[in-house]
Amino acid sequence: MLSFMHYLFSAKLPQITIDTQENLKIQTPEEKYMIKSLAKNAEDNCFNGNIDAQLAAISSIRDIIHSKAAVVTIYKAVSICTNLCQNGSPKVIQAMNSLLKKHIQNSDPVIILLGLNAFFRAIKRPELITIVIDRNIVKHFVQLSKHSDKDVKMTAFIILAKIFERDYMKAALNFGIIKLLPSFLSSEETQLKKEAVNIIYKIVSNGTKDDIQDLIRANTIPNLCSIFDCNDENLFGIILSSLNGILQKSGKMSSDVWKMLRKSGSSEILKKFMEINHSLS
Repeated sequence: MLSFMHYLFSAKLPQITIDTQENLKIQTPEEKYMIKSLAKNAEDNCFNGNIDAQLAAISSIRDIIHSKAAVVTIYKAVSICTNLCQNGSPKVIQAMNSLLKKHIQNSDPVIILLGLNAFFRAIKRPELITIVIDRNIVKHFVQLSKHSDKDVKMTAFIILAKIFERDYMKAALNFGIIKLLPSFLSSEETQLKKEAVNIIYKIVSNGTKDDIQDLIRANTIPNLCSIFDCNDENLFGIILSSLNGILQKSGKMSSDVWKMLRKSGSSEILKKFMEINHSLS
């Protein structure tokens, strides 16, 4: 099984084609030294808590991104944001927020991935979540979950799964995450299936009746049933609880739910449903 961190760190820098465009030139020795020094200083200043120096590093990163430096130099400058998000102070992260937003709206998949990497490092720190995440960012994560680049799509979706709570859940629902769930439920990657199942479970537990009916219309039930034979006992329980919750909260669509279950599921699934329903009555 591939983990979330695999997706973040398996993205390799694309090979740069050498041509006459100045912004694709080979990285110069001066650029190599500049980036190495910038990365080292950013790391040291995070460690010793020098906020002014960290803010200066952000300014330098902005300058490099808007310069005619080699593409690999720009990539490495963007990657320094990841270290700042991992170890920088909240004040520094707040100052860098607009830069992070630009990263994930870039047309280059590598820069998008590096930006997503930085966001992931930030949300691992509870005190930074409200600084770097807002409704607009959630919107971009949903959009990136449909990206043509596989790594971008997977990474954005898994970040969504990590922040899928309260207001962020509402924003993700409003921006159309439910329509994306079937494709991730049918993914070959176990991790993505688990994240999709967890999102569905949270929708069933905390969503409205309209949200539940949107799940039904999105054809998530057959996809849930298709992974019911997994060997993961915990995942099996979450799927069962989710299906039961959908059935309980489906309202006028309950007959549609049963039809889907009969068509997609096995007699064992129906038996378990009846046992749960009986125990709740």
